[in-house]
Amino acid sequence: MSSLLVRRCFQQSYAYVRPVSRGSTSPKCDSDFCGVPLRPTWSVNELLSSYPTPRISSETFGHLHKLSALVVPDEGTLEHSKLKEELEELIH
Repeated sequence: MSSLLVRRCFQQSYAYVRPVSRGSTSPKCDSDFCGVPLRPTWSVNELLSSYPTPRISSETFGHLHKLSALVVPDEGTLEHSKLKEELEELIH
């Protein structure tokens, strides 16, 4: 039965656009005959920007260096802050 519905949807003209609402709080968006939105309704960047930026504690930073058998740069140096910032970007 689902294959029949798919075939029927593809046979219909996509010129017909109807607003679709998934709930009272959802904004309406245009969709095709089968109910598939014509434009994206969300994006990964939008989702990620809604979360707080992750931070690495100095203890975790040191622990990661020890696990990697690396020498921990002295705290407060340019190298320390640059590496910590790069790691935080990778987590996000």
